[in-house]
Amino acid sequence: MATRPLALKPLFKTGKIHEASIVGDAAAVAAMLDEDPKLISARDIEGMAPLHLAARNGYLEFGLMLLARGADPNQKNDKLRTPLQLACAYSDGKYGPEFKQLAIEMIKTGKGDINLMQRNDKMTALDYAKRAKWDKELKALWIEHGSFSLGEGVEKSPGPGGFPVDDRAI
Repeated sequence: MATRPLALKPLFKTGKIHEASIVGDAAAVAAMLDEDPKLISARDIEGMAPLHLAARNGYLEFGLMLLARGADPNQKNDKLRTPLQLACAYSDGKYGPEFKQLAIEMIKTGKGDINLMQRNDKMTALDYAKRAKWDKELKALWIEHGSFSLGEGVEKSPGPGGFPVDDRAI
């Protein structure tokens, strides 16, 4: 009786777009997106999309390419972390300027929400920016580019000092 080979599951379920994203291969990812634009939001086993991987690894140029193609800086992974949160979380280390610049570019799209909270440590992008001592700059960019959300039924009009009236936003 012949034995069947044991089929092993990979440690991480990733697609080719994730493998290319992990190493920052922008050319390979761009080619895949040309063939199938929906891959921009494809999730791996941790719920990470290509922009999450760019943000986690500080790939500024790669992240900019993904943003130009419509990547969502608020897309949540399985831990409810967004690419914007990841970029802000790593913005205070040795390679902080690249992470910070990527976060700034996400805000400039008008989509980056600094108040989305992740599941584990309940941190927001604003909390991470505060830790890295650039929260005032982040708030100003957020207001300037209109990317804030105050919740359902709450006006987006800024209050005194240019910040939203509803204190839930900050």
